[in-house]
Amino acid sequence: EAGAAVLTRQADVRDLAALEAAAEAAEERFGQIDVLVNNAGIAAPSGRPAHEITEAEWQLMIDVDLGGAWRAIRAVGARMVARGSGSIVNVASTAGLVGYRHFAGYVAAKHGLVGLTKAVALDYAPRKVRVNAVCPGSVRDDEAMEGRMLAEIARSLEVPVAEHEETFVRDQPMNALVEPGDVAEAVLWLATDASRQVTGSVITVDGGFTAR
Repeated sequence: EAGAAVLTRQADVRDLAALEAAAEAAEERFGQIDVLVNNAGIAAPSGRPAHEITEAEWQLMIDVDLGGAWRAIRAVGARMVARGSGSIVNVASTAGLVGYRHFAGYVAAKHGLVGLTKAVALDYAPRKVRVNAVCPGSVRDDEAMEGRMLAEIARSLEVPVAEHEETFVRDQPMNALVEPGDVAEAVLWLATDASRQVTGSVITVDGGFTAR
């Protein structure tokens, strides 16, 4: 409807072969892949102290939130390196910078994603492929974008869904939740040549949460 050419593929980010197939399909359709945005992630199962997390729950969190980004980079990165251009944006979280009580798996995965960002940025810098991370704070759920992160976190913390926005706003220095578009603008900037000298960076979009 907007006049853009779009190709969609559904894949599990725990499945490397599926991601490689999606990358191949995208390259065949559009000629090359200029930007990769790693935005697949889960916040639950959480809401319990570290010793109550099962091994299966721990593995699921790490496999999706950290391993999924690595697999996507593996599927797309070689193509960008061979061409000598590209931008990879990893969507992490303020949980990649600070700790959160009862979210050990999520915090560990997102800290790992920030570390992965910096390491791959150095791997790819000589070939002019940039790798950066965006760390959103509390982002308002948006049905149009299938956003359910805050509601899921609230559920894990046993906060009534009807009260969850008010609860999260209390911790926001700017007294407002981050909007999905705020995060999208940061990702877009990192995806374009406007940020051509930015790599290995971590940008917070958190209304000042991590400034405290």
